[in-house]
Amino acid sequence: MMNRIYTLMGTLVLLAGAACAPADTAAPADTALVLRSLDGDGWSFSAVDSVAWMPARVPGCVHTDLLAAGRIGDPFWRDNEFRQQWIDKRDWIYRTVFRADDELLDRRHVELLFEGLDTYADVSLNGHRILSTDDMFRRWEVDIRRWLVAGENELTVVFRSVVTESVPLFDAAPYRLFGGPGNDRGADGGIGDRKIAVYNRKVPSHFGWDWGPRFVTCGIWRPVWLRAWDDARIADVQLLCDSLLDERARVTARVAIASDALPEAELSVRVDGREVARRSVETDTVELAFGIDRPELWWPNGMGDPHLYDVEVRLEGAGMCYDAKRQPLGLRSVRVVREPDRWGKSFYFEVNGRPMFAKGANLIPTDCFLPRTDSADYRHLVDECADAHFNMLRVWGGGLYEDDAFYEACDRAGILVWQDFIFACAMYPTDDAFRERVRAEAVDNIRRLRNHPSLAMWCGNNEMTQAWYNWGWSRNRTRTPEQRAEIWEGYRRIFFEMLPGLVAEHDPQRFYWPSSPSSEPHEPQNYTSGDVHYWKYRTGRLPVSVFRTEMGRFMSEWGFNSAPTMPTIESYTEPGDRDMASPVFRGHVKSHFEPELSQYYVGKYYNGREDFSSQVFLGQVHQAEAMKFVIEQHRINRPFCMGTLYWQLNDCWPGNSWSTIDYYGRRKPAHYSVRRAYAPVLVAADLTADSLRVFLVNDPVTPIEGATLVARLLSFTGEELSRTERAVEVAGASSEPVWEESLPRVLAGHPAERVVLSLRVVRQGRTIASNEVLFTDVKQLELPEPRIIVEQRRDGDDLLLNVTSSCYAKYVTLGLPDGCVPSDDCFDLLPGETHVVRVAQAPDGVTCHLSNYLDFISVPLKWDELNN
Repeated sequence: MMNRIYTLMGTLVLLAGAACAPADTAAPADTALVLRSLDGDGWSFSAVDSVAWMPARVPGCVHTDLLAAGRIGDPFWRDNEFRQQWIDKRDWIYRTVFRADDELLDRRHVELLFEGLDTYADVSLNGHRILSTDDMFRRWEVDIRRWLVAGENELTVVFRSVVTESVPLFDAAPYRLFGGPGNDRGADGGIGDRKIAVYNRKVPSHFGWDWGPRFVTCGIWRPVWLRAWDDARIADVQLLCDSLLDERARVTARVAIASDALPEAELSVRVDGREVARRSVETDTVELAFGIDRPELWWPNGMGDPHLYDVEVRLEGAGMCYDAKRQPLGLRSVRVVREPDRWGKSFYFEVNGRPMFAKGANLIPTDCFLPRTDSADYRHLVDECADAHFNMLRVWGGGLYEDDAFYEACDRAGILVWQDFIFACAMYPTDDAFRERVRAEAVDNIRRLRNHPSLAMWCGNNEMTQAWYNWGWSRNRTRTPEQRAEIWEGYRRIFFEMLPGLVAEHDPQRFYWPSSPSSEPHEPQNYTSGDVHYWKYRTGRLPVSVFRTEMGRFMSEWGFNSAPTMPTIESYTEPGDRDMASPVFRGHVKSHFEPELSQYYVGKYYNGREDFSSQVFLGQVHQAEAMKFVIEQHRINRPFCMGTLYWQLNDCWPGNSWSTIDYYGRRKPAHYSVRRAYAPVLVAADLTADSLRVFLVNDPVTPIEGATLVARLLSFTGEELSRTERAVEVAGASSEPVWEESLPRVLAGHPAERVVLSLRVVRQGRTIASNEVLFTDVKQLELPEPRIIVEQRRDGDDLLLNVTSSCYAKYVTLGLPDGCVPSDDCFDLLPGETHVVRVAQAPDGVTCHLSNYLDFISVPLKWDELNN
């Protein structure tokens, strides 16, 4: 369990059969197959050139084992990152001893399974070399029966330094490849400007990124198993939905069997405990077709229930069950619709025949040291997304193919997954040996993930087509024309030939997109076709309003940076480090645009004090306000734009980044802003210099009828200056304008600095959507000092907070202690109105430490001062 302060953590309900093993190795207790875990504390490790053995834990990595042994300090504390770069220059050895009893020795096959070895590993059993690995993302297995001895057996794994393996490849290359991890504020690990990540099949961001540190790990990072069997076992099960009608679904289970010689056996399929198909085994690949009457569909979050069927496949014969596999089945159709329209060509997801506006974020690795993330952590993170009305996450190509527990959590929460293959922001080697490593890795992970109903698509890479055309790589004169042609040919063979071919072969019902962003498979992004990553605002320090026009058909990356919460900053700093210019604070800011860019926007839009905590909070406020504006723009422009995935959901360590949830699971103000902006029904305004247009966005397919838009212009002290009511009706799954007015008529002569427009959509006496509109930058507002009252009352295990203010109040923050996560925070209050906040499973005696915008500005203005 990672050392995080995740709160209100949900209980993870694992896949049947998966609590003790991965889905493809799980064996129910009544089978002849034996499965034993070698995980836990029974390991030790040492540097290869040392005799100092220390305790180790598997799964784990060398950094966490050194930390647990007291040999290094917390890698995240102050500037320890820069002090610990020696670790990846050494080779490390892990060893354990396990006993082989008659239950193992009597079997014809005893296999050793490593779900993940990071990265270059030599595995020996009783002194015999049995396996060598070169890919962190592969699963490795070897039959060890001939090397087993009765009683104790010694297993050792030697990890060769990734740096030692890679630097010679970099130095020997005839030319430098383009791109690769590295940033102006990262540790170079003593290898200068050598960008070696591309020569390895390892998490690219381990070498540093513009939001994370450089920790090049090694170790046994995923579980280890012993698997023993005799006659036959199930090697793989693929579930394919052949047809999906209201009356009946037709499904095929394609089962691969491993055996020396096929025994007389039968395969059966059970759905929710009821047998639906059975046939004799005659070849090592068997297909069993079965039907499900009146199928319950799997739907994304917000569109319906993500129903899962429990499917068990059993291999039986000779009066026994040789093997069995259990996994969920979600019946759904997912199609990426790319059709010509009046703007260009669409790019959106259609689920079960319904268009879906994608709402979500990009996921980066959850920790620099991946084994610290467990199943409960994944479930909690995915639950946070579902609570914020997400229906999609993009697993970004600079990270990893995530743990099974992540996809299982997405299956249950109805979160679709855009899955990148693990390539990002670089060109990779072109030789045949490298391509074969990629081929094996891709097959392994496609087959591992393809049964998850949450998996929506495969994408070849992150930003590589864009980089080739738009970042100048294709024209770079530091490489000869022949070298550039060779680099591009290698790229083409992997991303336009190999990977789409492997997806078509092993996962034929899923969409493949060669590179994000792209307009067409061989073209960089444009705004009328394909998907878009938008980052130009930061290089030109453009106003946030640029997002009104800089918009594509599917916005798969965009975002705003901020510092983490103050408790998180305090976790890695001393008091003297808490300064925007301090080396320690800036050591946790990896983007060379930051923190100056955030400070620029704070100065542009807000009256901020210069003390550190005020700058941190106002930077977070800017992130929240900017993300609200951008999401609303994307959503009101449906169907031109049909998806928005912001950068980024989470952090891999405590530091400044674009995340909305920081490393310790603390929500930034932006996460609450996103939750409000992603609500199923949204009322939002598009404000220009001379006009106001109000849109009603309705994600559900059910139309909104018989509703009323109530627009009230209020003074900050609560006087109603004008009121407009309009009957509104909006079709399902649409965005429609419901009110348009010139700005002078809306303001009716009242000063923009002293008024707020309240928008409410009311149906049958209930508010179904609400929002507020300001007519000038927050910096220009003449806000009165609010008197805020919080009343508490219990609702079972939850606490309800009724929050009211005497006047209009900006960015009201409750200041609850860790462990108490409110349903809303950092919100605005209209004068005299009550905002109800729920704190789930809150203890008694919770104290709020209220603050609002006026607590952080340079000169707190009083309303009576403004009138004198």
